[in-house]
Amino acid sequence: MTEDDSDGTSGARRSAWLRWGRLAISALAVLGALSLALHVYSSLEESNPEKLLAREVENSKNRLKERATDGVLSNEEIMRSTARDSDGDPRVRQDDTAMHFDSPIAVNVGTPLGSRGALRCYTFTITKPLSSLSTVTATELASCSSLDGGGS
Repeated sequence: MTEDDSDGTSGARRSAWLRWGRLAISALAVLGALSLALHVYSSLEESNPEKLLAREVENSKNRLKERATDGVLSNEEIMRSTARDSDGDPRVRQDDTAMHFDSPIAVNVGTPLGSRGALRCYTFTITKPLSSLSTVTATELASCSSLDGGGS
C-alpha cells in the first residue's frame, strides 16, 4: 500500500471523480431530453396546416404587391404569385378602385403520423392604380365553388 491508500485519500478522490462523472452524465441526459422535446415541439408547430396556410396567404399577398409595383399585373404574374399554373386564367374582375380574383391556397404537411393538408379559397383584392403604394388583401371564401364554375 502507498501512503495515500493508507489514509484513504486515494479512495476519496476516486469517489469524488465518480460522483462528478455521474453528475456530468445526468446533466447530459437532461440536456438531451430537453433538446429532443424542443425539436418535437417545433416539428409539431411547423406541421400545423392552418398556420402554414396563413403563412402562404401572406406570402401570396407579398408576391402580388411586389409584382404590382411596375404598374402592370399580368395573368401569369397573378397565377405565379398564388402558386398556381402560370398558363391559367385567374378570371380577374376590375372596377375603378381595385382588381379582384379568386384563388385556392393549399398546403400539405407530411408528418411521421401521416399527411395532413388544408385548402381554402380567397378573394385577393389589389388597389389601383397598381404601384408600390397598392394594398393587397385576402378574404377567405365560404367555399371554392367560384373557382370550379359551380354554384354555392
